[in-house]
Amino acid sequence: MDNQWPEASVWIRLLCTIWILLGLADQVAQAQPTSKQITQQAIAWYRLEERIDLGSAWRIGLETEIRNFNFTGHRFQYYVRGRVQYNLNDRWRIGLGMAYFLQTNNQPRIKGNLDVPEIRPHQEAIYQHKAGRWLTVHHIRLEERFFRNTNGKELLEGYRFNFRFRYRLEVNYTLNQPPAEVGALRLRTHAEVMLNAGENIVYNFFDQFRFYAGLNYQFSKHWAFEAGYMKSFQQRESGYQFLDRDIFRLALQHQWQIR
Repeated sequence: MDNQWPEASVWIRLLCTIWILLGLADQVAQAQPTSKQITQQAIAWYRLEERIDLGSAWRIGLETEIRNFNFTGHRFQYYVRGRVQYNLNDRWRIGLGMAYFLQTNNQPRIKGNLDVPEIRPHQEAIYQHKAGRWLTVHHIRLEERFFRNTNGKELLEGYRFNFRFRYRLEVNYTLNQPPAEVGALRLRTHAEVMLNAGENIVYNFFDQFRFYAGLNYQFSKHWAFEAGYMKSFQQRESGYQFLDRDIFRLALQHQWQIR
């Protein structure tokens, strides 16, 4: 049975997690003043990923992503990230990483937006379990976020800081079983919640909730392509403003091994 189904009916776990996190997001929204503002947005994420396996224990990951309003609208965010991970055993992996972000105004029709840098180191732990065609991943990450100070028109000296805790439950299922990895088609789903902490966090302890579903196709030995949809609900610093986003994500992934 262990070769056919994910441990402990993980699909039920995923659905329960989504239900709980959606309830949390709803309670946070309902707890705000009646003047709360919810802004609907459509966004496209375009990502390029590189994974380098250094033997059986170490792994290097590199990625860059451009996020645009309305597919071809102006860019509102860009980042590059690097990470190093170490396999403790077949199921546990730990890692360190660093990202550099450029964030513009969250409104798609404002011209002359100021690009605000963010420096974001992180530490993470990943637990995964594979059973037949199923892969279950629990991903815990702690981020230290350094935002450049600004007066809205220009950058100022110094940074403001807060922590962010992230937990993601991911369930992947391989829809076919080709003789080799080439031609594999996988369904990928995950639910993730993010919580803020720090002396600057007053109204937005809850940061955001995300749910994602997509298809990943391994079209060669080293290359894969993924397309999917993400729903994101985020609380802003004011506490009464929220971003409700429909996100369409395209990713090109490359991996190779150094023995």
